[in-house]
Amino acid sequence: MVVPDHKNVFDLNLYESVLDPELCEEQLNHMLENDQELLFEFFDAGIRTPRSILTGGNLDLGNYHQCLGIRKQIPSSVVEGKYCMINVPLDQDWPSLPTTPSLPDITWPDITWPPQNQRYLKWRENVAKKSSELRVAMAGYDSFSGATNESSSALAALTFRLGVCIPKACTPRSAINSIFGGLNTSPIEFEESYCRLPKDKHWVAGDYVALVIFGIFILLVAISTAYDLRHNIFLQKDPKKINKLWVAFSAYTNTRRLVTYTPVPGTLECLDGIRSFAMMWVIIGHTFVTQTQSQIMGNPADALAWMTSLQSVWITAAPITVDTFFTLSGLLLVYTTAGKLTSCK
Repeated sequence: MVVPDHKNVFDLNLYESVLDPELCEEQLNHMLENDQELLFEFFDAGIRTPRSILTGGNLDLGNYHQCLGIRKQIPSSVVEGKYCMINVPLDQDWPSLPTTPSLPDITWPDITWPPQNQRYLKWRENVAKKSSELRVAMAGYDSFSGATNESSSALAALTFRLGVCIPKACTPRSAINSIFGGLNTSPIEFEESYCRLPKDKHWVAGDYVALVIFGIFILLVAISTAYDLRHNIFLQKDPKKINKLWVAFSAYTNTRRLVTYTPVPGTLECLDGIRSFAMMWVIIGHTFVTQTQSQIMGNPADALAWMTSLQSVWITAAPITVDTFFTLSGLLLVYTTAGKLTSCK
């Protein structure tokens, strides 16, 4: 039995307890033979080819909530959805589909097309270039040097990360191989990453501690704000007689202090603007880094091209703003010290 902790917050025992090979086979056979509509729900919420492969896209998450929302009663059991992520390498023997009959030769009449604008011609040229790169890669050529490579193609090194939706009684391998097994070929090779079920994340000690801390903070804010509003708004008493400790967490008073600016003689007001811009720059920079490191981008090649271009300097140079805070600290230290020394004379 696996006990949930800070390193393993999901209930692995739940995943094991729902597995039932016999029930899995029964439900899959029912969908394949009698309920294609239910089977389509699983396909619709799950596996499909990633978009933007030529720009580095190798991820398709499917629809997590749609998958876990599948629940249908069949004659012998209840079919429920389970969301899983799998890693599928392209360098493998794929199931071969039935060959389609060849089309007869047709002689098409010559058609005079109207003049086309330059924007359309450029778009068509770009599409043709991308299609050519894809055909070359799939034929086993190196799309960068032009040399042939019989052992592997440029796409063979890719691994697709796909979200799949399967009945919860099945494992990803049993479900996928059962569905594609009708092609009478070798099963698809893939690596199971993880699976998710409804209510599979139990609370751990850290959750309870965070709940208590935030609960106490919210309670203090509510009590302090209520006291502040009663004293200043409803009773309209002298603000100087208010208990400073009781309004320390007041949302009303602290918000007024935050948005009210009172100029003080001798202050460097321009530093407030510099500090504000620096803080916004830090927030934007951290948001950008978080998104680029999340590995859920559909076009990482385009993102890399943009990050190395001149247009991205304003955000890729965000670490410089750290030096701004050091400069402000040194300036304020010298300015304050000079003022103290001047007043002592």
